[in-house]
Amino acid sequence: MSTRPLRFLLVFGGLLALAIPSYARTLTLTSVDESLATVVVERVLREAYQRLGVELVVDRVPAKRALRMAADGISDGELVRIAGLEFEHDGLILVPVPVGIIEGVVFTTRPPFPVSGWSSLLPYRVGVQRGIRILERGRYSMEVLLASSTTQLFKLMVADRVDTIVVPNLTGMKVLKTHDLKGVRQLDPPLFSHDLYHYLHWKNRDLVPAITEVLRNMRSEGRIKQIRMDYISELSSP
Repeated sequence: MSTRPLRFLLVFGGLLALAIPSYARTLTLTSVDESLATVVVERVLREAYQRLGVELVVDRVPAKRALRMAADGISDGELVRIAGLEFEHDGLILVPVPVGIIEGVVFTTRPPFPVSGWSSLLPYRVGVQRGIRILERGRYSMEVLLASSTTQLFKLMVADRVDTIVVPNLTGMKVLKTHDLKGVRQLDPPLFSHDLYHYLHWKNRDLVPAITEVLRNMRSEGRIKQIRMDYISELSSP
């Protein structure tokens, strides 16, 4: 092998290393406990940060506490949330690449009924999880029962404390798969669907351009979608 191709490979490799900087550090991100949408995004972000030489530690806590810890800089950021929180919390920076999807679905023990926006739930007693902002925003027009977890919501419904619950689709699938809940049905179509985004605290602002570029590459490669589909296949398997 001549020295010219070897020299080219060495130079090209060096340019690639400069194009995507490496950060030898560890980030601790807070995340909503029990939410399987966050499990998918955790897989996406672990791969993305690995490309930057960053190790992730994910601290799963109740939703309201997770957001407070991220916004106050107790953690390094929030694994994933809906867009818009950067306007409510000055300490948070949105990484502007969708890394997941949250679909809110209705489960009930009552006879099926057509789902068409939050107003279609007005005749029913509704339960939602405390601290998940997209669910809390939807409840403003109605009285709801707040619970600390998705599993608790299903138990309240089976105990006839509520008629319907609104939960993230993947999490609901997991609860139904792992618990013997009689008479529970999922209604179609989903009540809502929103893109999810990763947030970093302001103290980690130096990472934002690099992780944005990596996530854009993963999105264009179809890698983010593939990770989600692989996880859904795992949930659907016996």
